[in-house]
Amino acid sequence: MTRISGKSIVLLVTLGVFAALAAAPADAQNVRPSVQVDVGTAVPAYTPSVDSDGDLSAIVYNADITKGIWVVTSDGRGIDWTAPVRVDEDPVGFLKYTQYDSCVVVDNHIYAAWEDERNGTTNEDIYFNYSTDGGATWMGEAWVDKGYPAGTGVVRDWRLHVSGLHVYFLLTVDPTGMANEELYLVASHDGGLNFQAPVHIPQDFAPGAFDIEMMEMAANGLTVHVAWQDDRGGSGSNLDVFYQKSIDGGATWNASDIQLDSSGPGVGDANGEMSVVAMGNGVAVGWQEELTHSAYEEIRVNVSTNGGVTWNGDVMVGNYNPALYDADGVWLALGNRNGTITLACTWCDISSGAYEAYAAASLDAGATWPNVTQLSTAGATKARFPRIDEIPDSLAITFISADNPNRAEGAFSNDGGVTWTTVQTSTTIDDTDHAEIAFNVDYNNVICAWLSDDLGSYNMNNVYTGGYRPQTLTLNGTFTAGSLVNFEISNWPTASGNPTFGVFASGSLGNYMLAQGPIRNSGLTWDAYTNACISQMPGVCSDWILPGGTGSTMSFPFPATIPVGTTLYFVALGLDGTTTPITLGALTDIVTVVVQ
Repeated sequence: MTRISGKSIVLLVTLGVFAALAAAPADAQNVRPSVQVDVGTAVPAYTPSVDSDGDLSAIVYNADITKGIWVVTSDGRGIDWTAPVRVDEDPVGFLKYTQYDSCVVVDNHIYAAWEDERNGTTNEDIYFNYSTDGGATWMGEAWVDKGYPAGTGVVRDWRLHVSGLHVYFLLTVDPTGMANEELYLVASHDGGLNFQAPVHIPQDFAPGAFDIEMMEMAANGLTVHVAWQDDRGGSGSNLDVFYQKSIDGGATWNASDIQLDSSGPGVGDANGEMSVVAMGNGVAVGWQEELTHSAYEEIRVNVSTNGGVTWNGDVMVGNYNPALYDADGVWLALGNRNGTITLACTWCDISSGAYEAYAAASLDAGATWPNVTQLSTAGATKARFPRIDEIPDSLAITFISADNPNRAEGAFSNDGGVTWTTVQTSTTIDDTDHAEIAFNVDYNNVICAWLSDDLGSYNMNNVYTGGYRPQTLTLNGTFTAGSLVNFEISNWPTASGNPTFGVFASGSLGNYMLAQGPIRNSGLTWDAYTNACISQMPGVCSDWILPGGTGSTMSFPFPATIPVGTTLYFVALGLDGTTTPITLGALTDIVTVVVQ
């Protein structure tokens, strides 16, 4: 007998009599019901940001612009959420703005950041607050030094990135409100308690000599990668793309900036969103550029395989003709499979006649992008990945559909972005205006947050959350006495490495923790039904996971041993009994069934 944790899941290798179960078959990708999380705060709500790490998830949002910055928390499953907690300390109620990266979760730390007009309506500053105990208490808000006194100058754009105890703010600052924007990094290396003075990033010119536009960053410990657009090319408003790297947490930078758009100085016009991802020696930068056509943007990506020292040259991503069709938005994800850098990219383009969401994968460090998939069919905007350091077992995308009413929709891939399965993530009934996505690696779990006006008039939005796990458990057959039934799994992450799966049941919901590997909440109570399932491993409650991520147990006759009307709760769990202790893999959401 092998035990999975203290009280633990006990895997018996002897056959036994399996208790009778009954249920209607469940749908693949059991999307969780939408949950309103901003209960009790002012409406309308704006721009939720969601993140998840380990067994902690958080959503940061802005209530009625002037009514404060609020945070709700959950465990890594993102099912049950706490009441909102206000984390700003503005007693008057000046305008505040959140954005996609306003919330960062690292281990048990939550970082909340926002743009704030309390020091002047034309002098926006950045404030943040953080918790070191999962949101139970907060350290107190702090002003982020932008290189000019509070109330002087304007923060035009900003980004927040956290790697361990290294907290980085990337800022573009207009010192007068009418000057060229400057680019600074502000860093803390003690989790946000103390920050160093802002450091100007471009090394080829002094602050303000040229105008900075869009920027993005990635960081791993003390290594920081930054890319931005500026107009040093000398051709009017045309912008080029540049890169810098620091290996000491932003204190110093490379001697010279590197231009990444190979069109040359002032040729083409880079604009709009950027994406920077980095892992090990792999660094990738994506941007939009009016290159082939002066009015149509195309998606360009450049990759370095030696940590940003040299670059392979930018390539266009997508199957559209850039001389005829426009492409917008670029989000990248980076992985490493068998020593080769792999990438995924998502964007929207109009090549089908309407803006639709697309995804592509590169298996050769960005040299080619042959695997292009159209994800939407009714129009789409704002396609994006979660903020992840590495492509996980299941890569997910969210986007807003263009049908009426708009929906938060998405897709997932279990093979690094080569193939995709689409999912509708929002179950609210009215218009969806904004959607963000997080991915919890431990649970292989997608968590989405979005705005919807279900409860009020048009544009009086509330914050909702939901999600799904790609790995899915389905119960097959008619669960009546004597009928044949079995368990089936689908969309199992093939990178998980578990050769088998087991199905576990309980008569009640609970908080039984899986302690082997990452600590996860099964959502079940350990009881006699659980033991009955374990007695059939191997047996009718377990089987092999096939290469395509599917699996099915043998059928067995359903016996009438459990009272009709009993509610039972099931999960499937990846298992590898050849290791000591046993290795646990992907865990499904709970499937609820009723004995017939």
